[in-house]
Amino acid sequence: LNNFISSSLSMPKVCIMSMLTFKCQDPTQAGIITKNKQNIMLDFIEKPQQSKNKNANAGVFFMKSDFIKFIKFLKKPVFDFSNDIIPYFKKKIFCIKTDNLYYDIGTIQNYKLVNSILKKEHL
Repeated sequence: LNNFISSSLSMPKVCIMSMLTFKCQDPTQAGIITKNKQNIMLDFIEKPQQSKNKNANAGVFFMKSDFIKFIKFLKKPVFDFSNDIIPYFKKKIFCIKTDNLYYDIGTIQNYKLVNSILKKEHL
């Protein structure tokens, strides 16, 4: 996370937050991002039915203090960060890719997989 934090502290001025991203195995089970050459998010689709793009939201964020001001202007209840927040911040999110091993435990299958890996490592 040290690289994520240091990169976040130097994010482009147009961005209000940074997002950790990773290359996923199954795009239908992740929030998929499209970014430009400056690593700024252009589009976000939560669990698309199909996609060749495997750049996924890791669910780790770093927000500038002004982020709260933007949230207040939404004037609607927020229940899910991926569906209720991220779509409003296209061209305002700096994407930082990790090449480290990363698992999204948002599915029962991945949750069980990660648990089995952790159990093996601690035996």
